[in-house]
Amino acid sequence: MSGLLDANASLTAVQALNFIAGGAGMPGGMSLSAETPLPASFVKPQPSTFSNMLALIGKMKAGIIKVLLVIGPNPAYELPLQAGFVEALAKVPFVVSFAPLWMKPLPRPT
Repeated sequence: MSGLLDANASLTAVQALNFIAGGAGMPGGMSLSAETPLPASFVKPQPSTFSNMLALIGKMKAGIIKVLLVIGPNPAYELPLQAGFVEALAKVPFVVSFAPLWMKPLPRPT
């Protein structure tokens, strides 16, 4: 939803409806609890900067990246079209998305 112009309003509406329907804290519903504690050995990755993403896109376009693991938001919808992520994605032979929620699949240009 964050790629939409009215993302905050949409997310607020979805959360309110989920709460009214009794989905708070239920499997498949929303959770208002704090983040799950992580083991001490877990290293939480830092978010990439836009410069990092442009460098990655350049490597993808050049065919250097053979496997792409996407964790979290869908870059095809979060990055500006001018960044060329969708076109670069076509050059990556193996793509895996680890999304915490269902989202639109990563697009494959035709």
